[in-house]
Amino acid sequence: MRRGRRDTGSVRAVLRAYVTQDEPSALPAVSRRRTTLLNLFFSYASMGLVLVQGIVLVPLYVAKVPLALYGAWLATGNVLTWLEMVDPGTGDVIRQRVARLYGANDRAALARAIGTGLRLSFVFALLPMLAWPLAPSVARFVNLTGADAASLQTSFRVGLVGVTLSLASYGFSAVSNGLQLAYGSGVAFIAISVLGIVVTIALLVGGAGLVAIPLGLALRGLLMTASFAWIVLRWKRKHLPEALTWDADEARGVLSLSVATFTSRIGTALLDRLDALLTSHVHNNRETLVYTLTGRALDPVRMLTVSLPTALMPGLAHLSGTGEKAKIAETVALLTRVTGTVAAVCAGSVAALDAIFVRVWVGPRMFGGAGLAALLALSVPLSVFSVSLNRVAYALGAIRQASWVALAEAVVKVPLQYVLLRTLGLPGLPLAAAIGSLSVSGWYLPTVVARQVGEAPRVHIARGLRNVARVVGAVVLGRGVHEVLARLPIAWSWASFIVAAAVVGAGFGALGLALDATLREALVARLRARSR
Repeated sequence: MRRGRRDTGSVRAVLRAYVTQDEPSALPAVSRRRTTLLNLFFSYASMGLVLVQGIVLVPLYVAKVPLALYGAWLATGNVLTWLEMVDPGTGDVIRQRVARLYGANDRAALARAIGTGLRLSFVFALLPMLAWPLAPSVARFVNLTGADAASLQTSFRVGLVGVTLSLASYGFSAVSNGLQLAYGSGVAFIAISVLGIVVTIALLVGGAGLVAIPLGLALRGLLMTASFAWIVLRWKRKHLPEALTWDADEARGVLSLSVATFTSRIGTALLDRLDALLTSHVHNNRETLVYTLTGRALDPVRMLTVSLPTALMPGLAHLSGTGEKAKIAETVALLTRVTGTVAAVCAGSVAALDAIFVRVWVGPRMFGGAGLAALLALSVPLSVFSVSLNRVAYALGAIRQASWVALAEAVVKVPLQYVLLRTLGLPGLPLAAAIGSLSVSGWYLPTVVARQVGEAPRVHIARGLRNVARVVGAVVLGRGVHEVLARLPIAWSWASFIVAAAVVGAGFGALGLALDATLREALVARLRARSR
């Protein structure tokens, strides 16, 4: 009898397990705070790798590749960068939709979104290969002949393979980010990026020549695709038994939104890549160099501040799927304050120290003047505020509204830059950029975000104006510090510059926190919570 009862119990247990397995279960809970912090950490780590590739490795490229050939590759690299735009931005759309459906716990729709998105990404990834027959024309366009032309053709085609593999990895990466898989994705990205750099260095030292650069990129794209695919499919097998199917309605939705994101990408390209071209056309190449080097100190500032909303996007999209608008509003308010304070601290520091930085780095003749540095220190944070709100609006689902803003801003900025560059010289470029940001993004994006979180637009516009005031005040103060430093009898070197940067940066940081009691209290509360 006991054995019979045990057998009956075993049968019931099996049946219960079978029924429970078939019943839909909730997707695994995630920590959006942990996801955001990990995204931010890996974003800053990738910034370091970008600096290594863009600064540290350049002398090795110059030493191992003929200068004419390397210069031709830089021009060709721009062609490859533009070819990436054959993907209209499906990765961004996929990430937002996957994160939102994950937050809503809609398993069936999530499976359709992943399956459809990956298939679309694969199709767009193949499009750059259509440029394969153009390799000889590219070499002729940059006036190369003989062995150099053959080397460039080979490198261009290897670069096409690298672009294709990179675009393929973006689809899996977007899904991984949407699923909040920040740790595995971040570790894979950093490890593979380091491996790609090591392979490139080894090939250059071994005498491979120019082809070493695109080979490293192609290997990186291949390993990224394989790694992100493994991360996504492993999560799918564990948590999502539904098949990753193709859905025509989902595809139409993604493509419709991708048209909007393509508009944004065109606008961003016009905003970011025309300053040097306009300067060379209106003035000369030396002025272009002066303008570029005077503003180089602001490149890390832009990356540092834009990384904050970028890291927050997957978690914010996931949060929007839950419908918790009060928590969304609180998060956006804190992000706005942090971005404004960080941007103001950096802007004031650059306005104070840029002249010394350029003098120590490349010599005083390459500095465009304190007025140009101050206007650059003003315009870059304003563009950062635009990008930050744009990404928040994007994460909250206002993709169409956010996508046309960059193009509209470019329509205002570019003609104004041309006019002011001719009348005011180099300072006209950042002045036009600041006017473009304020006249378009400054009022429209706060309104879009306010509607998404159910608040009055005037609240968000007021926050934006406070951030602008912070930056203006910091730049004016930084200009005063510049005048003081210029009068000190110091023979500036890297050592003395680092000391000055530490003192000035700490001073602006302390002032920023002192003037923002709400942010200071929020940071203190978070630190106390962590210490418990």
